[in-house]
Amino acid sequence: MFENLTGSYKATAKLSGSKLVLSLPDAITPCIWSLDLDTSDSAMLRLDTGADGLTHLVHDKGDEADIIASYAKRSQAMRIMMSAARAIGKYERQGMAVPSKKRQGLLRFLGLIAVIAFALWAVAGLFFAGPNPSRADFEAELQRLIEQSGRVPNIEPRVDPNSTGVPIPLEDFLERSR
Repeated sequence: MFENLTGSYKATAKLSGSKLVLSLPDAITPCIWSLDLDTSDSAMLRLDTGADGLTHLVHDKGDEADIIASYAKRSQAMRIMMSAARAIGKYERQGMAVPSKKRQGLLRFLGLIAVIAFALWAVAGLFFAGPNPSRADFEAELQRLIEQSGRVPNIEPRVDPNSTGVPIPLEDFLERSR
């Protein structure tokens, strides 16, 4: 009878991005159910036999469980549960393992620690880098080096500052730079 109502459609479990989508047209009450694997605490599905004799496909969240669909035959419920397990396995093989909230929290905590450590390092660098030398410090160090070596370096500009921006022949330029 149900086969005629559902048009012989079979239950399927597919991935749509990070969502597990179960299409359950062969359940006693046909439905479509989805679970976001990125944000869900648990992706555990199980079968329970109810007092009414039906087999229930259940999403177990640890402290609570939600009935997704009910089946008259256990084999139908088992088939969709195994199909969902294959889809979740495919999701994990794609490198997008189902994250737990504890793991996400740990990653956020470690990221925060890294940001704080970098900020402290940058601020400490500003305070402990030492003062920037002034022109007077530079001239004093230059004078000390001149006295140690005993010779005066040629620090005069090679080009007349008044001739800046004036075109000169290449030979004159090369002659001045020697």
